[in-house]
Amino acid sequence: HILQEKRNNRAQTVQQLFHQIEEDEDVILVSHLVLLEVLEVIRKRITESEPYTDLDDNKKKEIKDRVQKKTSLFLKALSHLIREHRVALIDSQKPVDQWFGMTYSIFISSSGDISAHNHYPGGRRRALPKYRYRGVGHYDIQHALTAQEFSARDLHTFDQGFVELEGHQEFEGMKFLIHR
Repeated sequence: HILQEKRNNRAQTVQQLFHQIEEDEDVILVSHLVLLEVLEVIRKRITESEPYTDLDDNKKKEIKDRVQKKTSLFLKALSHLIREHRVALIDSQKPVDQWFGMTYSIFISSSGDISAHNHYPGGRRRALPKYRYRGVGHYDIQHALTAQEFSARDLHTFDQGFVELEGHQEFEGMKFLIHR
């Protein structure tokens, strides 16, 4: 939403989620891990979507300024939701070794999916397909564990890797709402 991405109508989906937050009585839980990941996505997407002209100090400053502007906009919106008690920032209260142990246990029990991929961005085809691995990553597991620890009913994500966690005994009772 902040980036106003056109990809897969994500901006519209996120706008609908923000509207739902405003309408619902529930509090949205956001971990600091999620917050850092969103800030990283903002930084990368803005930089990588900038049309290439030339790379000099002025261009770097222009991109960094745009990143800072969008980051500030996101943090301002988040701060507003926190002040309105619509969002709560959380962190796992489990000891780090226990948290990583649980993450590792779930990670090694998931296998992901291997598929063939033969397209470059922009729709161009490769001469030979490449294998692509898709599966749940350790950060995804940590997001889900933190949500479960705080008794979250739903976990909203665009990350398809969370499909592997649906039905996992550790996350019984939690719904993974995977937006496409």
